[in-house]
Amino acid sequence: MMRMPVLVFSVFFSSILFSQDTTFMNLDFEVVESLDSASYYEVVTKRMDKYQLSNEIIFCIDGKPLRESNYLFDGEKVEHGVFRFWIEGEYLWMETNYSRGKLHGSRKTYYASGVMKRQDEYAFGELLQGKCFDEKGACLLYTSPSPR
Repeated sequence: MMRMPVLVFSVFFSSILFSQDTTFMNLDFEVVESLDSASYYEVVTKRMDKYQLSNEIIFCIDGKPLRESNYLFDGEKVEHGVFRFWIEGEYLWMETNYSRGKLHGSRKTYYASGVMKRQDEYAFGELLQGKCFDEKGACLLYTSPSPR
């Protein structure tokens, strides 16, 4: 019998701590009123606690992901967490990690085949090391990444 109050408590408070909004957009990523005139849609999930984290994902109208981004609201919107970018919703092109607005952790880019093209490691915005790969996954001479 104790499970029911715990379940009710969990459902009630999870709905208070999180909110979700969906926005429809045309080909120019301008907001439109209806699904009929939309080419993309964005789902924004916000955590309503002291950290105020948000996860924003833009999808193609067919449901394929285009971009995922995460933010921390600390007086302003700051990149924090994983960012992913897909090419035309077909394949993952880049995955990047941020901590409080600075590159932190791995930044990976991929070929259309899914093979990793490069991997760079960052610590609070500073490039530490990296590797480059050909389309078969063999190591190449490392070249510094272009500025963001």
